Amino acid sequence: MYCSIVPPYLLRRLAGLEDRGFLPAAEAARRALGHDAVLRQHRNVQRARMAERPGILPPAGLGAAGLHPTRQISDAQNQERLPGVLVRSEGEPEAADPAVNEAYDGLGRTFELYAQAYERDSLDGAGGILHATVHYGQDYDNAFWDGSRMVFGDGDGQIFHRFTKSLTVIGHELTHGVQQHAANFVYQGSRAR
Repeated sequence: MYCSIVPPYLLRRLAGLEDRGFLPAAEAARRALGHDAVLRQHRNVQRARMAERPGILPPAGLGAAGLHPTRQISDAQNQERLPGVLVRSEGEPEAADPAVNEAYDGLGRTFELYAQAYERDSLDGAGGILHATVHYGQDYDNAFWDGSRMVFGDGDGQIFHRFTKSLTVIGHELTHGVQQHAANFVYQGSRAR
């Protein structure tokens, strides 16, 4: 599964902005498009496997009381390799890196929403670990759910900035994880959403 926050049509539009003084953003958008194409091919292979998964996993139904997230944040160190180096785990103090702390806090706030509003214990409904990777790729213009973890690029610095800054991005992408586990959705085709 691969679901990203910035759709390909917008990245294509940004890739054409180099003649308007946005050369770094245009180059970053082209790199993101190339990477996204590879991930979308991988998603098509994964969707066949997802279709074979039996049944629907219901929420745990434990109520919000007593539910606590287990978070693990890794750093890809501007490489396109996952998961990266583990840099912060549940209960550890803040890191010096704001992206690590933003991801950690955003995962926690999204967990709280699902626990309080829906009595759901993590994405899988069974207390699963919330995994995230920051600093993915070089100036990577996107954030995505890859079927097992949240992945954040740092943006190009012109159009996009750290994707960890936005709780909306984090909540949106993690919701793909909830859908994957709760509804057993199978994403089809070459376009996201």
